[in-house]
Amino acid sequence: MKRLRQLVEAGALAALGALVMPLTYRRALAVGRAVGRSAWACGLRRGVVEGNLRLAFPGWEARQVETTGRRCYEIWGQALVDYLRIPKLRDPAAWAEVMGPVRGIEYLEEVLRGGRGAILLSGHFGVFEFIGAATAAAGHRVDFVVQPQSNAWVDHWLTERRQSLGVGVIRRGSELREVLRRLRGNACVAMAADQDARGLGVFVEFLGRPSSTPTGPAVLSLRTGAPIVMGFAVRGADGRHRFTAVPALEFAPSGDFDADVAALTQLHTSVLEQWVRRHPEHWYWLHRRWKTEPPAGAGGPRRPGAWPRAAVACALALGLGLVGGATAKGPAPKAGRASPAVPAGELSEPPRFEPADATTFGGAGTSLLPLAPTRVARLAEDLVVRRVPGGWAVDVIDVFIGGGAPEVVPAGLPDFEAAADTEAVRSTLSEVRLLADGVELPASIEPPPLEKDLPGLGGVGRFFVWQLRFAADERKVVRLSFRVGTSGTEGGEELLFYYLNTGTPWRGPSGRVNARVELGPGGSDDLVAGWLRPTRFGVTDSSVTWLLDGEEPEEDLVVASAAGRDPLGGFTDRERGPLALGMVEREEWLARTTPREWRFWQAWLRARLGEAPADSALRARLSAEPWFAGRPAGRLRRPTKPEAALLQALTRRQAEWAGHAIPPDERAGGR
Repeated sequence: MKRLRQLVEAGALAALGALVMPLTYRRALAVGRAVGRSAWACGLRRGVVEGNLRLAFPGWEARQVETTGRRCYEIWGQALVDYLRIPKLRDPAAWAEVMGPVRGIEYLEEVLRGGRGAILLSGHFGVFEFIGAATAAAGHRVDFVVQPQSNAWVDHWLTERRQSLGVGVIRRGSELREVLRRLRGNACVAMAADQDARGLGVFVEFLGRPSSTPTGPAVLSLRTGAPIVMGFAVRGADGRHRFTAVPALEFAPSGDFDADVAALTQLHTSVLEQWVRRHPEHWYWLHRRWKTEPPAGAGGPRRPGAWPRAAVACALALGLGLVGGATAKGPAPKAGRASPAVPAGELSEPPRFEPADATTFGGAGTSLLPLAPTRVARLAEDLVVRRVPGGWAVDVIDVFIGGGAPEVVPAGLPDFEAAADTEAVRSTLSEVRLLADGVELPASIEPPPLEKDLPGLGGVGRFFVWQLRFAADERKVVRLSFRVGTSGTEGGEELLFYYLNTGTPWRGPSGRVNARVELGPGGSDDLVAGWLRPTRFGVTDSSVTWLLDGEEPEEDLVVASAAGRDPLGGFTDRERGPLALGMVEREEWLARTTPREWRFWQAWLRARLGEAPADSALRARLSAEPWFAGRPAGRLRRPTKPEAALLQALTRRQAEWAGHAIPPDERAGGR
């Protein structure tokens, strides 16, 4: 079903493209405007747009909110047409019809004369790709940092169009190495950094409100010395775009890296705000920009404390406003910083974390990572995570092979921090042990490397460090085990984080990764299917498994569970439940439901239609609801349109989930 849906999406784009390609540009824009108006009239995320506008402009009257919202939909409908017609722009005459005057390119050229490259930064403001195309047309190398789309056809379609504009594409998973290579070559790296970064960014003021914002551009600029030049594309009354670049941001670092990241992020966000206030209809109001609430009592720019990122993750802003992790090489921890070596099993106390807020971070596991460049390669990784009281037990087996000469590799495991209160943090790992070829090695406890040693490091309280000795071409089996606490969302879901293949890469690809999570009581019926990551997984009644090729992009392993949750608990109107939600809100609700809840909602819907649940537990559960109590089972009535749509959606999700089931004869035993 997923593949069919993706094929339908791709077909819809192809059909609309076939409609607008033969048209003149003016008529094609009229089609785009009509598409936008139709989306507005249908209410597609209209509540989000109007709510955002009221938050950003509290003094506006209702009519001004509606007028700007409708115009925003028209602008983005026309932007879709621009994307569809990109193949025509190879013709200089067609490009001149689309792109008007280009202003400020001299600011970008001035920066490039410095030889450190340039970070070309904007927001989801107009057709961002045309900024890159205008820069490329001026003779400068431009590469976009992009988030691959889940729909492979759409992803291929977007990539082809971007490249046909003369710009390059840097994908998540290799972006830091590729970005650094481009900047060293004095090229422009283009990115957008204006969407909600959840717990991965810093809170800065945007349109009068504290806003979680990606730190990638600031981190990259401060680490490489590449200046930030901001550019914006505004559509004129004639339909043509006007690209304007502004002078490079002037910023003098203070030496406090975290404070500098926050201040530089505030600076570029303030420039974007000026353009949004000047042209509000051009910004992408359909995104929930203020979805992440700042910590209580937060004043000024600060990091969200709920979700520390993995070690050595660089928060680069990606296309579509997402934030992704990246890896960077850094030298080994400096001598003299380590604590005396002690037996690894005695390093820490079991984590105890008492959540003070609705959301909690109880810790994250990671793969073992080298803390210095190495010739050693990781051939394979086998990971088993088991639920235990108070958290998770992690057991990792890595197979390494040495290079052509003897080598000692300092290998580390980051211990993330969890906020226990407003004054202190707590470590989150316990019972840490490492065995190399069956022999337990002592570990030293290191402070986290300095930012200049290991860029992008954040949220780490300390490192466990072992010295792994390799003879030339020696194979070594390393077994690492530890315990980690659990995390939770404000909705009550329990989360497990494990960062695969993080940190400085071992030589070459990381090899095949086998990962299995033993779920304990409740099992896979309580998993939030939409939140499982990576998306290529298999399930049994009690576990979820991934088989990942080392050539694939780095991915974070996330498991979410909602055991024991009352399905009706989130609804004020328990009789109508999700039927009271709008179309978009219903999809968002469905994304956080579980297979157990799907069965409940199917029984709930059929009970509304007059069918008594066959399952005695479900029947008893529904009998407690006033609207159901005493209702006789009679002839089934026809479902209403919303009821039929919800039943269809639930059936589709169950079919997709069944496609992830591992047949009994293919299930591997535990090790």
